[in-house]
Amino acid sequence: MLPKICRRYFGKYSSVNSYVDQLKTLGIRNKRLHYQLPVSKYYEQGLHEVGPNDPDTEAPTISSTGAYVAYSGAKTGRSPKDKRVVLDDQTKDKVWWGSVNMPIEPSAFKVAEERALDWLNLAP
Repeated sequence: MLPKICRRYFGKYSSVNSYVDQLKTLGIRNKRLHYQLPVSKYYEQGLHEVGPNDPDTEAPTISSTGAYVAYSGAKTGRSPKDKRVVLDDQTKDKVWWGSVNMPIEPSAFKVAEERALDWLNLAP
């Protein structure tokens, strides 16, 4: 099942092709999509394909109980000050603007969205 935010856009679909088609409508066209893999494949990918971005961060491992352990490095947790809400006619009077809900202009959101899509579509 897709994460909650994706289900909001896609509804419930039963096939991988439906998910791929729906992702394409959002501009995501990367051919390396992983969908409902066996748990062993997630472990495999996490241990062999994912390495720490920071050389001081430990590499992922398996705990003594069999759990996958990933280390996040120096930057952990949420970044509430990085949250932005598009300021437009629909949101201007409905959002409690402040230090948590900071406005972003639609044009700036479009630039951020294009950068994110470029990254997603170019990721190996």
